[in-house]
Amino acid sequence: MSQKLGSDCVEIHTGTFSNLIKSKKNYSKEFLKIKKCSNLGKKIGLEVHAGHGLDYDCTKLLCKIPEINEFNIGHFIIGESIFYGLDKVIRNFKKIIK
Repeated sequence: MSQKLGSDCVEIHTGTFSNLIKSKKNYSKEFLKIKKCSNLGKKIGLEVHAGHGLDYDCTKLLCKIPEINEFNIGHFIIGESIFYGLDKVIRNFKKIIK
């Protein structure tokens, strides 16, 4: 649908995946769904973004999906920055996404 509307990107909702990780439940099926959607998005020419509920742990796992071009992690970054400082939080994420 995104492609038909003329969109150049799509964002995959990662909230369920993130909640499963945070509650220490099996997230493998949700990870595979995200991977399949990312592959399809890339295949049809869309830039793939991921967002909702992301933190260090979730992002570290999703970085294993090379089709994802962007992680929308602003909410977590600002929240963590209150306790640890913006510079430190950004440096931590840079380590994860490299």
